[in-house]
Amino acid sequence: MALDIITSVSGVFRRDSAVPNAELSSQASGFLNPNASDALLQGEWLIPNSSGQYIRPTQLAGTAFASANVGDEANSGDPDGTRLLLARCVFSVKGDYPGQALGKVTLIQSTDWEGATDRYNGTPAIGDQLGLSKNTAGNVMLDTVTAGNDLVVAVCTKATSGGKIRFQSVQPYFI
Repeated sequence: MALDIITSVSGVFRRDSAVPNAELSSQASGFLNPNASDALLQGEWLIPNSSGQYIRPTQLAGTAFASANVGDEANSGDPDGTRLLLARCVFSVKGDYPGQALGKVTLIQSTDWEGATDRYNGTPAIGDQLGLSKNTAGNVMLDTVTAGNDLVVAVCTKATSGGKIRFQSVQPYFI
């Protein structure tokens, strides 16, 4: 399990978005390749590159993500935050054959939807603002926002239970 949508799925706008050629399933290390060590996981978060193709924020040109915090505007390679504000949650499952064939990934375009996920870092509590961070494998997941200039994409609505947290997505903003 990576992501459960609590909100009615019919009210959640999803869109197939292109990814760069380097990420296609035909590439050994492309994140659409389900056999890659860093294969894209449902519940991860992506942002658009300068061509409008979706990538992990850690792939943005000029990024300095030595720390785990992806949503720190100052270190993102996106100093005005315009791309980080377009962060979208991955709806596609790992190994999605139509997505691999088309070179696209299905992203949730809506805001104000509720979900539950085991794709998070740390131990968020109810009411915590959630931003983005990467785990040791490089996957971009939810994490508690701890400092200024951080991107907020959701709020925790239910603390850890059975390995999952519940969250309400919000229109992304910086604190």
